[in-house]
Amino acid sequence: MSDFRYGCAGMNLDHFLTAKAQGISYGELNFGGIYEMTKEDAEKYRNFSVENNFPFEAANCMIPGRLKVVGDEVDYDKIDEYLEKAFDTAHYLGVEQVVFGSSGARNIPDGYDRDKAHEQLKIYLRDHVAPLCDKYDMYCAIEDLSYSESN
Repeated sequence: MSDFRYGCAGMNLDHFLTAKAQGISYGELNFGGIYEMTKEDAEKYRNFSVENNFPFEAANCMIPGRLKVVGDEVDYDKIDEYLEKAFDTAHYLGVEQVVFGSSGARNIPDGYDRDKAHEQLKIYLRDHVAPLCDKYDMYCAIEDLSYSESN
């Protein structure tokens, strides 16, 4: 028997139920959607996961474009507030992997020093994401974006 499994991305519980009926093994939620969840929403998703044996193992789109991780607009206080709440809720939901694609947040502004931007990416991942991954026993996958999505 193969260990290969299929996952399905989204936030709609009815769609996840349909996906499960089609042989999909797990759900991949949107990290921003997780951040926006109320406690009642999180409880609803967690109950769905348990009742339907359909884990939410991953979350994509780690950080929204409005929260820049490179450039002159970086605000680590806002980033940390967002990440802490989203990681806490994601952990409650059973998420194991957070995917850092997030082209809007990581695109280098025109004319901005690329070396400085790369250093900011390292700081973001090392000093802000990695400690939360450790705290919540998750890991971060860095999505290799195409040139049409990110510079």
